[in-house]
Amino acid sequence: MIDSLAQAPAAEQPVLPVGEVTSPEPAPSRKARASRALRASGKAQARRAALAGLCMAGWSASVLVGHNMDTAQEVHRIGLAVHILALVISFGTILVIDWIGLLWLMGKREIHEPGRLESAAKPLIWGGLAMLLASGAFINPDLGSIPTRVKLVCVLVLMLNGLAIAPLMHWLLAMPSTTRFGEVARGLRARLMVALTVSQACWWTAVLIGLLNSTLRRWTGN
Repeated sequence: MIDSLAQAPAAEQPVLPVGEVTSPEPAPSRKARASRALRASGKAQARRAALAGLCMAGWSASVLVGHNMDTAQEVHRIGLAVHILALVISFGTILVIDWIGLLWLMGKREIHEPGRLESAAKPLIWGGLAMLLASGAFINPDLGSIPTRVKLVCVLVLMLNGLAIAPLMHWLLAMPSTTRFGEVARGLRARLMVALTVSQACWWTAVLIGLLNSTLRRWTGN
């Protein structure tokens, strides 16, 4: 019995191709990763360019309609009410986001907080801007007035600046949450400060000119 067991042939084990067992799945090469990153960057730039074109088209349509259409008094009042509501929504949201960003600059907030808030508030910001453009066409803007022209240019710059800020926010969200402003690359810091300055300068200029125009119209009865 023992001899028969000793002489019995061992069970054959399946033999797999050596390449399938010993060689791990090849990792993506550095060149392939760079190529994918380049394609993603190109798509993002194309998307921002398309959005910029859409913003300029909407802005141009609002200016042209407002310049060529003489609205009735009641329509003007409704348009002005919607205009003020849109201003409160969009400008109020921007003020909160910029304030949180300022607190991060002072070291009192984490780096991710402004970006997360901006991402969550995008519908309010862009919805408010869209309402500003739509309602602005019904409040009879005086394009012969230099302050009004400055206000309109500020609104366009605000929208384009908002598109330019988007990739900066993505870069901030990719950094560790404990990153301080002084630890951010100098070029990125400069771009953040420029974007923040442009945003606040254009918003306050547009708001003050709008209030001035509204007050003058009430005084003159126009």
